[in-house]
Amino acid sequence: MLPKAAVSIIRVKYPSPSILIMERSRSKGDPWSGQLCFPGGRWDPSDQNLLQTAIRETKEECGITLYLRHLKEICPHGSAKSKKKPLPVAVFAFEIEQKPKLKLDVMECHAVHWLEETDFLNPQHHTCVAMPQRQGQFMPCIELGNNTLWGFSYEQLRKYYHRKGKICHFTGNLNN
Repeated sequence: MLPKAAVSIIRVKYPSPSILIMERSRSKGDPWSGQLCFPGGRWDPSDQNLLQTAIRETKEECGITLYLRHLKEICPHGSAKSKKKPLPVAVFAFEIEQKPKLKLDVMECHAVHWLEETDFLNPQHHTCVAMPQRQGQFMPCIELGNNTLWGFSYEQLRKYYHRKGKICHFTGNLNN
C-alpha cells in the first residue's frame, strides 16, 4: 500500500545534535491527539509528491521552512497504527545547522521538544510503556518532559540512527 501521509525527521547540528519532536494538540477524532511525533500529515491534492507534503506540513505546524538542500535521506516507509487501520507513511530526514525560530500552529502543535542525540542513543534513558487497550503488552519508549515518545515515531527514530550506524539497544523488559 502506498503512503498517503509524510513526516519530517529534523536534525539540527548546533548547539548540539538534536531531533525536533512535536507534541500534538489535543483534538477530538485525532487518534494521535496529544502524542509526541514528527511534523507531518496527510497528502493534499495540491502537493506534487510526498516530499512536498512533508515540507508543507512542517511549515504549517512548526513554521520551519525546509529546502531540498536540507534533505539528507528518503527513509523506508513506515506504518502508523491507530484504532482504525494502519496508515502508510513516507519518512524524510532533514538536517539544518541550528535550531530555527519556531511558529507553532496551536491547532496542530501544542509544544516542541528537542531530543538530544546523546540522550536518545543512551540505553539508560529508555524504558517501556504499557500499550493502551492491550493488557500485558509493552513498548519501548523514551520520556520527554511529561510525555512519552513511543510507537511509530520512536521506531522511526531508532531505525534512522541504526542506518547511520548509531545503534541504541533497548535493554528493558517488555513483559513487565
